[in-house]
Amino acid sequence: MTPLRHLLGMIRSFIVWWLGELSGLVPDVLRRPFRRVRPILLLEADDERVRFRLFRGQRCSDLGAVTLSTDDHGEETADVAAITKRVDLRRSEIALRLPARIALRKSLTLPMAAQEDLRQAITFQLDQQTPFSPEEVCFDYLVAARSPAKQSMTIDLTVVPRQRVAAALDYAAHWGLQPDIVDVAGDDIDGPPRINLLDQNGADERRSWSRLNGVLAACAVVLLGLAVVVPLVKQKNMADSLQAELAVAKQRADAVMRIRDDIEALRDHNRFLIAEKERLPLRTLLLDDLTRLLPDGTWVTELRVNERNIRLVGFSSSAASLIGLIDEAPQFVAPRFRSSVKRDQTLGLETYSLSFETRERQDAP
Repeated sequence: MTPLRHLLGMIRSFIVWWLGELSGLVPDVLRRPFRRVRPILLLEADDERVRFRLFRGQRCSDLGAVTLSTDDHGEETADVAAITKRVDLRRSEIALRLPARIALRKSLTLPMAAQEDLRQAITFQLDQQTPFSPEEVCFDYLVAARSPAKQSMTIDLTVVPRQRVAAALDYAAHWGLQPDIVDVAGDDIDGPPRINLLDQNGADERRSWSRLNGVLAACAVVLLGLAVVVPLVKQKNMADSLQAELAVAKQRADAVMRIRDDIEALRDHNRFLIAEKERLPLRTLLLDDLTRLLPDGTWVTELRVNERNIRLVGFSSSAASLIGLIDEAPQFVAPRFRSSVKRDQTLGLETYSLSFETRERQDAP
């Protein structure tokens, strides 16, 4: 083999292995349509012989049997080799099925909350539900039923002494076989394995390495995802922070605008009041002008001021002269009597009621 061909073979093997490990990270429901079912070579053992079966999916074919002998393992090995030469062991899983009589089966009821770490929960129950400690056995389980109403689940537990599993694996090792699966014979003797006493107990070194590779692949995928996601998350957080600051600034600006509008409204109101004040004569100045204008012998009993209109009611020795005096005054215009002048016999004076208007102030805006 040339070095180039050897290198290409190594690269091809690495790619196949890596893709296989990455495929383990894909959810089973998505992987199932594309999965290639690996054949399973089943070694069904009892006290006197080992029966060999080959499962391809749900199809099962009988390959033959080997009679066990305590004296000549070499003859057994030759018989096993003759049977297994028809099987591609590199592409097949090897399963070892132990007799049912050496296993302890038990049904357990556990709370639904235990499913997050079901194996650990069962491990805590082993010394209470079986005569063995967790270190003495290999076990696996199947979830038989779930009851959402009662928040519980029923577990079918299978327990086998660890020494019996180790002895069976050693026997298979004499034949050059290293099982991937160890299960126990059940009701369906022609069915493929449903449990695996090896997977969760660390007896299969290749499975341990596969899990480690899966963890490494998961870490690689996570790191790659972080390398892509972290900058996006930082940018989103920065955008959210800027958006929050912008919202606060907008609220403050709106508050300032409202205050400015209020101030402007107050200014307009004050300008209006000042303009009205400047447009109309001051009451003190009006009283001073009337005091100086009205002659002696004239009394005012009523003074009404409505903006620029002024009304006087009172008594005077010469009421008719009041019209001329007011008309000649530069600050007043349009004097007129509002009623006829009458003479009061008791006082000897004339009663009058007249009105006039004030001129607008020249300095008013």
